[in-house]
Amino acid sequence: PSNLFFWRDSSRNEVDILAEQGEQLLPVEVKAGRTITADYFTALQRWISLAGRIAGPAHLVYAGDAPQQRQSVNVIPWHDISRLSATL
Repeated sequence: PSNLFFWRDSSRNEVDILAEQGEQLLPVEVKAGRTITADYFTALQRWISLAGRIAGPAHLVYAGDAPQQRQSVNVIPWHDISRLSATL
C-alpha cells in the first residue's frame, strides 16, 4: 500500500494526491470537468519542476471519455480509474 499525501504552495498551487512509490512520488490531479484545459496542468507542472528526480509519472483523472497523453501527463477518464489504481 502506498502512503498518500497532497501538496499546496503559498501561491495556491496544489496537487490532489502524491502517492509514494519507492523513492518517487507520483502526482495525481483530479478534475470534474469533461473538457481538458491548460490550467488542469499548471499545478502538476509546478510540482514536477520543484520535485526534480523524485517526481514519478504524473496523472490527471477527469470526467471525459478518452485516455490521452498531454504534456508528459497520463490523462485518464474517471471510468477507467482502475488503470491508475494498478499503478499506485
